[in-house]
Amino acid sequence: MKIRHVLLPAIAALTLSVACSSDDDNGHGNGSTQKGITGVFVANEGPFDQSFGTVTHFDQESQTVTQELFQSVNQTQVGNILQSIGVTPNHFLLVANNSGLIRVTNDDFELVKTIEDLQSPRYTLQTGPGVVAITDWSTDAVHFYDQSDWTSMGSVACNSGPDRMLLDPSNSMLWVINSGGFGTDSTVTRINAASRTAIGDVKTTGRPNSLVRDANGDIWVLCGGTKDWNDPANNQAGALIRFNREGDEQARFTFANPNPSPTRLAICPSGNTLYWLSDGGLFSMSTTSSDLPSSPWVDGSFYGLGVDPSSGDVYASNAKDFASNGEVKVYSDNGQLSHTFAAGIIPGNFTFK
Repeated sequence: MKIRHVLLPAIAALTLSVACSSDDDNGHGNGSTQKGITGVFVANEGPFDQSFGTVTHFDQESQTVTQELFQSVNQTQVGNILQSIGVTPNHFLLVANNSGLIRVTNDDFELVKTIEDLQSPRYTLQTGPGVVAITDWSTDAVHFYDQSDWTSMGSVACNSGPDRMLLDPSNSMLWVINSGGFGTDSTVTRINAASRTAIGDVKTTGRPNSLVRDANGDIWVLCGGTKDWNDPANNQAGALIRFNREGDEQARFTFANPNPSPTRLAICPSGNTLYWLSDGGLFSMSTTSSDLPSSPWVDGSFYGLGVDPSSGDVYASNAKDFASNGEVKVYSDNGQLSHTFAAGIIPGNFTFK
């Protein structure tokens, strides 16, 4: 893919920006003041096996958009299928799933290290001072790395397809979604992040895909349900499940229609409003609700979802035809569209710093 040239003043402006925020409620950041590039980062996956993923940067204050940020700063490609962008106080971690690469940059997006010893990495999360966890489908495990030199500190086995993670700060418990990978799973593995030992699994319905922690400290897990592509009559509906911090199920909301695959669970900064994507659009629900919503909060076709942990603005991406550039729509917490900006091919996950 041909790299689009970004004007030097735009990069200079990004490099000089300073902010104080955390990435999200999943424990990526520590809330301390950091120098470097800040704002919203969109992981554009890129076409499978045909090209490279890219990063779109959006500055909320100036509403300036910079395309292909990683390539512009480093004059190299990030890799095929940019699955996610993790963040620590001093680093970004760009996970190129299909290439088996984790590009580690400083907070100015300058490449400092490439981790190449995982074949199918998915997501990263800082789990303690100087320690980063990375999920990997090829080994069905969570791998821990020392941030001082990015060497391996060992791994903890999970079930099939370990994916997104959440760190509960109240008890240092790492919750790891087992999405099923290329098959099917219905569990979440709980790991003691301090000792890096497995505590056990909690049972969900088929194919859990995302999770958040609410204002009361409960953990919500969204499951897409299982699909039989040969006979849709065998499809099993997804569910939204609430657990307490010890892993005991507190409530289960099963979707009426077994055909859609609800995904991309997110939560507002105050921890009392849930968001997710499903057929028909973007859905919203209070954590105190006794029923699932009957209609979308915002109608539309969306692929990725993120919530700004500072403003509460909701970012929803449209991958369009999955071959050309997509776009991102930004909604205020009352559901009003406030801004739209262009992204790269298949805009998926969002990172806030």
